[in-house]
Amino acid sequence: MSCNFSIKYCWIEIEACSSKVEAIRQKKAIKKYGQLSHNYKTPDKYIFFPLQMQPEVTTTPLGGLYSTHIRCVNHLLGLIPKDLSIVIKEHPYQHDLNFSMARLGRRSEDYDILNLSSRVLFAPMSENTHDLIRNSNGVSVITSSVGFESICLEKPVLVFGFPWWYVQGFNYHIFDDASIKNFVNDIVEGEITQNKEDFFVKLSWYLFKGEFADLESHEKLSKSVTSFLNDK
Repeated sequence: MSCNFSIKYCWIEIEACSSKVEAIRQKKAIKKYGQLSHNYKTPDKYIFFPLQMQPEVTTTPLGGLYSTHIRCVNHLLGLIPKDLSIVIKEHPYQHDLNFSMARLGRRSEDYDILNLSSRVLFAPMSENTHDLIRNSNGVSVITSSVGFESICLEKPVLVFGFPWWYVQGFNYHIFDDASIKNFVNDIVEGEITQNKEDFFVKLSWYLFKGEFADLESHEKLSKSVTSFLNDK
């Protein structure tokens, strides 16, 4: 009985120590991000790449082969023009000290790796996300809902993973290097035109095809959503 009690007590102590270590690592990561974003200035030409909360199903498994932000950013850096920067912004929950899962995600070393390239810029947490979208040449995400918001703002989106809002023809999906090159060529030349009303018709058809059998119903829903967004 006393042996079982001792083992249980030791396990509680180990968990408590582990939690303290994780909290220290999280605070270290928060401090590092603050240092890297302190002198941020929005570049003239950039791709906005929002970081996602980790660990979470939206990156593993829905990110597929691209479950880590470092891999995505490095892949982009190898294929985009030298005069095009990548602006990243951390997910607010990742720096929430009260959110225990966040302690298991990002490390300060992750930011150090992302900072190896001078073309990767860290936007402060206070920077308005919609402004970062609007002022960008394009947006790239793993599965982040920021990609969905970008389409609502009629910005081109490059998708690495498999988000619920993916609609073929309205997002650039990563299949190979050519996918990234096509996205980059189009945003640099400014040849992309995104129509959110058409997007919502296709998204509605994909999500509610069991509810609405006729195209007219999907078009009405799309117009209602688009009208609501335009009023915002």
